[in-house]
Amino acid sequence: MKENDNKYLNQIAEKVVKNNPIESPSGDFTSHVMFEIERLENSSVTAYKPLISKTGWTLICTGFLAVFCLVLFTGNSDNTGSWLSTINLNGLFENKVSTLFSHFYLPKTLLYPMVLFAVLVWIQLPILRNFHKKRYQF
Repeated sequence: MKENDNKYLNQIAEKVVKNNPIESPSGDFTSHVMFEIERLENSSVTAYKPLISKTGWTLICTGFLAVFCLVLFTGNSDNTGSWLSTINLNGLFENKVSTLFSHFYLPKTLLYPMVLFAVLVWIQLPILRNFHKKRYQF
């Protein structure tokens, strides 16, 4: 029974192939294909746009710098006086870095997340940069 089905299918396939002419591409087929490829390359669908713009990165860095300076200048252990009184300009002129940072106090609950965040950012940035460079490279 299966052999009869195969013979019948073969006969139908032969009739279809004999009745249809052989199709060949037109003479300018290659130029049409290349035109479509160029049109796709020029589209803005695959254009790379960063998630965070340069202005955004500037604001983020400025914010981190402001927080760092705030922690640096308000790090008194006894919490007396204003933060302006903790600035020691003599350390800058005497070239003693240790005296400049002698009043610096950073709690461990703030230090650990800052270090972890910095490590993760420095690991992820090159990985994401290479990923996107390979993805959008033609």
